[in-house]
Amino acid sequence: VELVASNVNQTNISAYKDNFILWTNNSAQTIQYLNTETNKVSTLFVPKAKIKNLKVCGEKLVYIQGTSSVYSHDVDSGAKKLLYTGTSVEAAVLSGDSLYVAKALVGLTDSSFVRVNTRTKETVPLLKRGFSSCTLCLDSSSPSNHIFGIVLHDENNAKSSDVFDYDP
Repeated sequence: VELVASNVNQTNISAYKDNFILWTNNSAQTIQYLNTETNKVSTLFVPKAKIKNLKVCGEKLVYIQGTSSVYSHDVDSGAKKLLYTGTSVEAAVLSGDSLYVAKALVGLTDSSFVRVNTRTKETVPLLKRGFSSCTLCLDSSSPSNHIFGIVLHDENNAKSSDVFDYDP
């Protein structure tokens, strides 16, 4: 075991190319970049509110601020963009111009998994079953960028969960 660098009490680490992003769930703490060649930690940005979830999607970090706003942060340029605002957002991943959002349901007609066109803002429901999609994962190694997730069910007080695969 080799000590690589110190950090300011970050609890999460995400791989980015051959380096790492350091962050803390449910915190407005600084998001940091760890360069593994120099072992130096630098600040990428300071969120304005607590970060609920953060995913690396290509050159961008996609993160949920609070429970309703999904942003992207371009690691190279530092550009920040609001991608989606909705209720009960749990997780999000970005693939090209499509943002995939996992949500906790708030009504009978809501979808727990939606696709948002980031240019037109068109939102398409993809999953009506279950009461919540709690996490998403983008398989960037597959040619079609499969999206995997977990959907939770609670029918007649019988709780269960399923893993789903969405092929865009």
